Amino acid sequence: MLDIAQSKVQSEDGIKGGLWQVDIGQGWKFRAGVFDAAISISTIQWLCVASRKNDNPFKRCCKFFQSLYECLRIGGRAVLQFYPDGKHQL
Repeated sequence: MLDIAQSKVQSEDGIKGGLWQVDIGQGWKFRAGVFDAAISISTIQWLCVASRKNDNPFKRCCKFFQSLYECLRIGGRAVLQFYPDGKHQL
């Protein structure tokens, strides 16, 4: 998916921008307060899955929310859609 998006960014149709891939369970490094809002659809539940031996779902969720809070401006908003897989994820 990133390869397709990158090809569109580099094409001659005028799309400008940059792309990068990051594990949101490890946080990310945007400047503080750089975003007015954030939208997440079907992302959070994947933080609750330990797909590697060393994954700690609780710590991954904490890192995600910490990074989200830091990059939103004061008064910024986030809309998060979450499909929990049972009570243990809630």
